Amino acid sequence: MEVKDIISQVESLFGRKPNRYLMQLINDGLMDIASKRLSNEDTAVTDLMEGQRFYEMPPGLLKIESVEIKQSNTDGGLEFAPIRKIDRSAIAIGDES
Repeated sequence: MEVKDIISQVESLFGRKPNRYLMQLINDGLMDIASKRLSNEDTAVTDLMEGQRFYEMPPGLLKIESVEIKQSNTDGGLEFAPIRKIDRSAIAIGDES
């Protein structure tokens, strides 16, 4: 969709408006889309099962930022321990280790 198409649709719905106003509406819409894109984050929690290697990921997942495991600390409380990133080049295809 091009800017002229958006302006045409707005004018057909709301009548003739000044170009400055229409460009401000388009700019506000683009800023809203950009802010939602940057803040569209979610957190997922799953229980680890002994001997299970693969886990289902939430639908629509695009990128994993971090993985942490809740564990007991030296004070008897719980803490989250981050899991280091594994470089894909370090994993051979078909490697089961």
